[in-house]
Amino acid sequence: MTKGYREGEQAYISYGLKSNDELLQFYGFVEADCPADTFVLDDVAKSLGVPGAKGGAPTKEVVIRRGAEVVNAETLEDLRALLGAEEGAGGGDSTVWTALRTVCEAELSHVRPDAQGTAGDAGRTVRERLALAFRREKASVLDEAIRNLEKLEEGAS
Repeated sequence: MTKGYREGEQAYISYGLKSNDELLQFYGFVEADCPADTFVLDDVAKSLGVPGAKGGAPTKEVVIRRGAEVVNAETLEDLRALLGAEEGAGGGDSTVWTALRTVCEAELSHVRPDAQGTAGDAGRTVRERLALAFRREKASVLDEAIRNLEKLEEGAS
């Protein structure tokens, strides 16, 4: 449907459901509390000290998502295989959630921006402010994931 606009009337556009990675790369901005934002954990097996994948599970990337789901069902299966945990058996999922939370906490310690917050942005270039905003949002994704993983741990034990 096409709508005509009067002079001076504000026009709105939608970029679609995109992560901050895409918004920054293609459009040059970062959205606070972006519902589609993600955080990619590289080489989870290495982070957990697992020498190799069990059952052919991938050991490289895990995509952390905003929301209660945290990871999709396929990734959960891969993590179970990696850790040798069975669904619901003897707290198998609790083992997965605890391991994933541990990796997220370690990543958060590297990602969290300086304690100055936006107050320290005054003397920074636009590029530096965008980089800090991006890091704040990635830290926010990890904070939310950690809270949700703690709830999942409690529910699985």
